[in-house]
Amino acid sequence: MVKVGVNGFGRIGRLVTRAAICSGKVEIVAINDPFIDLNYMVYMFQYDSTHGKFNGTVKAENGKQASEGPLKGILGYTEDQVVSCDFNSNSHSSTFDAGAGIALNDNFVKLISWYDNEYGYSNRVVDLMAYMASKE
Repeated sequence: MVKVGVNGFGRIGRLVTRAAICSGKVEIVAINDPFIDLNYMVYMFQYDSTHGKFNGTVKAENGKQASEGPLKGILGYTEDQVVSCDFNSNSHSSTFDAGAGIALNDNFVKLISWYDNEYGYSNRVVDLMAYMASKE
């Protein structure tokens, strides 16, 4: 089964998620929308006014599930106070800094994510080579 992440949980993101779940062909492993509280995201999905109530179980589980589940080793998560040199030779593609983001107003939030561009990228190239070799 194909595993995908949904980036943005507006109307299209919710519809793609619903279609993926109903099709049984795609597994949604992560949903990224920094502008919606996790519990409100669950509510919006379950009680979508345009397309009716979702006929299934929806719940919020661990707000950092992606970094500890399907994206472990790719997406990092930290609550520590860090600076850029803390990420030298870090193999994650990106590490979300939970303490560094700020809400500028009710509609605009700045999120901070750190990375060692070359090292993280190089690790993804190795992942890709291993994946391609497994398909031969």
